[in-house]
Amino acid sequence: MKLTGWQGHSVRGFLAGTVSKKMNLKLESEKVDGERVYRIAQAKKTGVHAAGDRPGA
Repeated sequence: MKLTGWQGHSVRGFLAGTVSKKMNLKLESEKVDGERVYRIAQAKKTGVHAAGDRPGA
């Protein structure tokens, strides 16, 4: 939050709405030295490939 200047609720909303739901990524959170840290745990399979993953791309 310090880097972006965003409020805590904005960060959590972005992570829940965009990262978790739209990007279909699983997030984990923990407190480290009194600060909340979010990490991407593992990607869920969606059947969509990045351009570099497709044959001939």
